[in-house]
Parts: sequence; C-alpha cells; structure tokens
Amino acid sequence: MASNISNKKIPVNFIISNIRIIDSTPPPVEFIDFAREDLTYSISFKFATDINLNLIGVTIDYSFMHKGEIIHAISTLNEYKIIKPKITELEKNTEAFEKILSHLAALSLGHSRGLQSTIIDNTAIKSMYIPTIAPSRLKALIK
Repeated sequence: MASNISNKKIPVNFIISNIRIIDSTPPPVEFIDFAREDLTYSISFKFATDINLNLIGVTIDYSFMHKGEIIHAISTLNEYKIIKPKITELEKNTEAFEKILSHLAALSLGHSRGLQSTIIDNTAIKSMYIPTIAPSRLKALIK
C-alpha cells in the first residue's frame, strides 16, 4: 500500500521496501531490580538516499542502559521506495525534505519497536520498548 505525505505542495508517495534487524544484543533473561533513575537510553538516526533507485534508508541505533551499562541494543534498517517525486526534486526543498525524513523516522521507530518486541518478549525487559517520538520532535534530531 502506498502512503502519501504532503508538504509545501509536494505530494510524496512511497512504499516500504525493506525492514530488517541489522544487529541486536540479547536482552537479560534474569530479573534486574530497575530503579527508574538508573535507566537511560540513547537513540540515533542515520539517513541515506539512493537517487538511482529512488530509495531513502533510515537506520536506527537504540541502546537501553542500566547504570550506564548497555543491557539491550538494536539496530534496524528501514528502506522506503519513493514512487514520486524523484528524491533529487525533494532535496531541492530543504524544509519539505526534512519534514518527510522526520515522518519516515517516526514510521521507522514503529517498525523498530515491533522488531524489538520479538526479541525482548518473555525477558526481564519485556516492557522496555523503544520510545515513540512525534515527527515534530524528530525533526530536531535529524538536522
């Protein structure tokens, strides 16, 4: 199913081309007594474009830490085939392109949460999912 995100009169149609786990650490199976103040996470996004295939790739690296030690990490790749327009046309409008990237990042977060759930189910961190972040907040992270 194709999706459509409009911005600055540039309709963007795309399909999901590829979603996969690149790397993952096994989560702890044994219960850990988590104090909320000892829990942190880090998340980063990397974007790549292939103008020949008209693809935008979003790589997400997520680490969940307890007292500064990584107890679970996952990296995912999410690729989107842009049906129209050409990526080179999107890149000409920086504001529109950043908005599209932030929406693709939000979709990728949801996909990554789903992939992560298959890994952490029935473990000590089964309720410690990758957080959801609104596209408007993600826009600041992708600059």
